[in-house]
Amino acid sequence: GYKEVVLTGIHLSSYGIERMEENPVSHGDWNHRELLALIKEVHAIEGLERIRLGSLEPRIITREFAEELAKQPYFKEYPEQTGKYLLPEDSFGRSVPWGLVKGRNGSRKTIILTGHYDVVDTEEYGNERALAYDVEKWEDLVKSGNALPGMPEEVKKDFLSGDWMFGRGTADMKGGLSVGLALLDWYGKLVVEAERKECGTAAFETKTASGTEETPEISGNLLFVTVPDEEGYSAGMRHAVPFLNDLKERFDLEYTALIDLEPASMENGAKTIYTGSVGKTMPAVLVQGVKAHVLNCFQGVSSVGVLSSFFMKTELAPEFAEKSATEICPPPTWFCLRDRKEGYDVSVPFRAGGYMSMLGFEKTPDEVIKRLKELGKESFEEYARRMEAQWKAVEKAEVPEEKAGLTSEGNPLACPSAAAVAEAEVLTVSELLAYCRKEQGEAFTAWLLEAYKTQKAHLDKGETNFPSATLDFMEQLLNQSGISGPIMILGFAPPFYPAVDSGKEGKILFKEMKKAAEKENVSLKCHEYFCGISDLSYCGGMDKEELAAYAAQTPLWGSAYAMDIEAMAKLKIPSMLFGPWGKDIHTRWERVNKASLYEKTPAVLKNFIEQMFDK
Repeated sequence: GYKEVVLTGIHLSSYGIERMEENPVSHGDWNHRELLALIKEVHAIEGLERIRLGSLEPRIITREFAEELAKQPYFKEYPEQTGKYLLPEDSFGRSVPWGLVKGRNGSRKTIILTGHYDVVDTEEYGNERALAYDVEKWEDLVKSGNALPGMPEEVKKDFLSGDWMFGRGTADMKGGLSVGLALLDWYGKLVVEAERKECGTAAFETKTASGTEETPEISGNLLFVTVPDEEGYSAGMRHAVPFLNDLKERFDLEYTALIDLEPASMENGAKTIYTGSVGKTMPAVLVQGVKAHVLNCFQGVSSVGVLSSFFMKTELAPEFAEKSATEICPPPTWFCLRDRKEGYDVSVPFRAGGYMSMLGFEKTPDEVIKRLKELGKESFEEYARRMEAQWKAVEKAEVPEEKAGLTSEGNPLACPSAAAVAEAEVLTVSELLAYCRKEQGEAFTAWLLEAYKTQKAHLDKGETNFPSATLDFMEQLLNQSGISGPIMILGFAPPFYPAVDSGKEGKILFKEMKKAAEKENVSLKCHEYFCGISDLSYCGGMDKEELAAYAAQTPLWGSAYAMDIEAMAKLKIPSMLFGPWGKDIHTRWERVNKASLYEKTPAVLKNFIEQMFDK
């Protein structure tokens, strides 16, 4: 029989929560009784030798982080300066562990070290998913000197060298978080030792990156914050922003710099560092055509056909690939495109929908939606012309011009449905909502409230995701509107990441980091934008009008997905992405360089912190 069982799931530690009389997650403390009972039941199976948990869970991790912080000498002296901030109204009970080491001499200067503790799934490991989180087993494999089947040559070379730590999250980004914890402990010990020296209770000597020497002046504050959900919808950082503003006021801090400890790459021997992060919207598109039996296909309008035309105008479209002084923004990429049928029939598809990833440096949500409306209208007109050409080719039909419809270019249409396609509307979510409110008044407002609650309940239970729920909600809105003709609805699905660039302040930070790196013989390469999206987006002082414009076109905006607009505008911190050297993140061969993790990155950041506090 089988010797090992792996228990896995998207939210494994929430197993059995739906059967509890009272939901303890609302109080921020899920005690895992149901999961433990399951483990015991599996353990009772005769012949099993091992039980593995297939994922690292946020609630378990936050407890470990909080406990580790509490153990540090500084927080034994100042327990009120560490803790867990519970994300408000979070259905998974996630929290933000934090710790603040306050320097001496009353300085308000504060450097934030941050990162995310969630990781992506391990599906690419296949039958070896249990290996993903077992760093010790990876180390045993390295010591055996036997490369795994399917290893690319570069990976095999790194594997056999023994210089790399393999496993899910080693680079993205448990490695960076371990550096942050170590630096917080280092700085806290400096403060505690300085206080003891002042009191005459201890000799004061500390080991720094360059050797054993007297302590540097301790005149700044170091704040460590780790958040969940960066790999998903960034709920952690979005909801941590008001908390960071609160800490700033509570402890009278001045946020001088924020370092997101994301993994770095190498470019020609230089380690990458980023002073900004790309923006992202996710346009969602719903098309309604005209249903008809395939026998009468020219009397119908295929929603898939119209959406396909729209797809071709937007997928990888160069016009959306913005350029900065040093970066090129990737063009749009569609993640989903399909009809909305729930079963099989022989009808022309009535509705189709999809969503795409739209990255950018400068373009705003308003500009995106305006351009997509233009392309939507062009897509209907293009499909109308194609229907007409196909009709003529198949039917060889002639229809008097006075009985035909006209496109915007004045071309006559003889196909029965082509005229309807050419005259189809393209509406945004806000325009559709305004139409419904005008036509139905208070009855629509009551309906909308209940429909929103239903969608949020599905999200909270993990039965759907934000992009899918957005399309579902848009379809419900269209049903409620009573609009029966061809139409395209445009909106946004979460998540939303505003583009952020630290500008001149970022250049100053990079200059200091470069100086710190040179002391450790580390070369750096600065980039203006990180194009992989990151939590830096929420720390750059978001434009309130831009966020309000996005919210207006996002049907799920509210208790299901939102940001504190005032708090987002208030929090503006010069920021950088800088962490240990990693490779192949989000893949089976994810790994972090040991020397970078244990020596170089901590040393560079120590130098940087000392330089910033000495200024």
